[in-house]
Amino acid sequence: RGALEKRAGSSVAADANTRGVEMLRQGQHTEAVKHFQTALSHEPGSVQILNNIGLAYAKMQDFGSAYEWYERAYKEDVRDVETLFSLAWVERKRQHYLHAKELFQRVLDMQPDHQKALYLLGDILKTAQDYDGALWHFERLVRLDPQSVEGRVSLAQCYEQGKQYPR
Repeated sequence: RGALEKRAGSSVAADANTRGVEMLRQGQHTEAVKHFQTALSHEPGSVQILNNIGLAYAKMQDFGSAYEWYERAYKEDVRDVETLFSLAWVERKRQHYLHAKELFQRVLDMQPDHQKALYLLGDILKTAQDYDGALWHFERLVRLDPQSVEGRVSLAQCYEQGKQYPR
């Protein structure tokens, strides 16, 4: 395509993406997906648009579809930490804890101070009664954000549970 056609396509994609985001804000998730798919037809490799489709499906509680779209976005840019986090988050929602744990760890390998990943990985470990692993993540979270109520509560729960279960 020529330069003018590419610019026009980008403009159509941007407009459709903007309309999709607005539909998401209004809770019209199915309509949002339609707009995002229009945008994607003009910019097929757009990580932002692929992530937006994943988000729309996640908001509809269709975590299988959300995972597929986030995975497509991740394949477009394997250095995108937030897309990898979204994959991990969806796997946790799908109760695929082992895979979620691996993905959250990869997020933390890329961005060690990712507070949401620290919390969610700690929560998975706490649920699996790996209190030592959970404590490490919650302690790091509380050091990064001393105001984190959920981090402090989870930390206290791990200390308490760790006393009750022999290791």
